[in-house]
This record gives sequence, structure tokens and C-alpha cells, in this order.
Amino acid sequence: MRRARGFTLIELLVVIAIIAILAAILFPVFAQARATARKAGCASNLKQIGLAFAMYAQDYDELLVPHWINSSGIPDWKTLLDPYIKRGENAELFKKDYRAELSIWVDPGKMGQQNRAGYGHNWSVLGGGWFSTQKPPGAGTKAGSGRAIPWSLPLAAVARPADTIAVACCTAYGNDPNVLDTPEGFDALYPPDWAKGQPHWGDISGRHGGGANILFVDNHVRWMRREQAFTNEMFGVGVN
Repeated sequence: MRRARGFTLIELLVVIAIIAILAAILFPVFAQARATARKAGCASNLKQIGLAFAMYAQDYDELLVPHWINSSGIPDWKTLLDPYIKRGENAELFKKDYRAELSIWVDPGKMGQQNRAGYGHNWSVLGGGWFSTQKPPGAGTKAGSGRAIPWSLPLAAVARPADTIAVACCTAYGNDPNVLDTPEGFDALYPPDWAKGQPHWGDISGRHGGGANILFVDNHVRWMRREQAFTNEMFGVGVN
């Protein structure tokens, strides 16, 4: 009876080498595909947030949503918009933690806990609510440059809605502005005039390939590199 011929050691090593080469080629492709899917999912989230942004303005005489409406931060801008998106399903969660998020409010590309804020509001330009400069009803807050902050800006007062950030992928950088993302969530964007040209507290994230998906006041969404988006002009500061 003829015995079956097995593989030699050299043949096995050749097969292993081929598999390793294929893995080295395909794994980066798979990783890029996952990153692209997360970026697309994030853009879809922002489009839905944009619709809520517009519906809120329609319901409140063309006034844009304020960031906080009292000193506790509850309800905040997400709580006010959430009923237009998920019929208030996040209401109880937002009462416990104003930085918490679920469903549409979670950026799928965010690192760290997925129940922490990943989208920031351009509050100091579009409406700080309780953080507005005039007091009462605001707390007397001003930007680092001394710029006054409105309670709730009328939509008609936005000079360039197609080029003014409303909401963007956001993270908390602390003292390290060079990282692309951090696990710490934040839901408020600070423009350059507040931070004197450096990222400060909540700022535009670079989690999506060095840039962020950005929702503009006119409700369109587009991706931009961090350094292109982090300008006073893009935040609507000093634009007449």
C-alpha cells in the first residue's frame, strides 16, 4: 500500500510566509475600511443632529439652541435636541450626566468610553444660554478675547451659515493639544479667540484621519482637517 506523502518543512514555511505576506497586505486595508465606516457613521449622526438643530429653531422663532439653560447643565443642548431625534430616550441619562450620550449622540470613531460626549457645540457663538454675557439671565461669561456671548443667537444673525460650525467631533485635550483624540469626553467647542490660538478644553477632534466631521449652521456636513477647521472664521468669530 502506497503511503501518502506529507508536507516537507520547507513547504510549510513557504505557506506560512505567503499567509504572513497576505495578512500584512490585507490587515491595513481592513483597518482603513473600518475607519471609513466609522467616519461615514459619524457623518450620518451629524446629519440627524442637524435636522434636530433646524427643527428646534423652527419651533423657537428661529432662535438657535442654547448650550445650558441653568447652572446645573440639565437640560443642556443635547437634552433639548434629543426629542427631535430619539423622542426623549436619552432624557433620564442626560439628567444624571450632561456629558453622557447614547445612540445618535455617540461618535462611532471616538476612543475610550462610548457613553461619553463626542460631539461639541459651538456654544460661545451660537448661544451659551446660562453662560451668556448678559446677566440675568446669563452668568456674565465672556470669551478669552472679551467677546460677548449670546443667550441664543437668531438664525438670521449668522452671517455665513454654510461656513459656520454648529457641531463637530469634539474631545478634551487639556494641556496636550497635539494628540488627535483622547478618551475624555466633552460636548463644548472653544474657538481660537477663547484659547488665544491654542486648543483649550473641548476642541475639534482629529479622530477621523486627522480631521473631523463638521455640521454647519446650514445643516450640511463635511470633513475637514483640524488645522483648517480651528480658525476664528470657521467658528463665525469676527465675521460680519
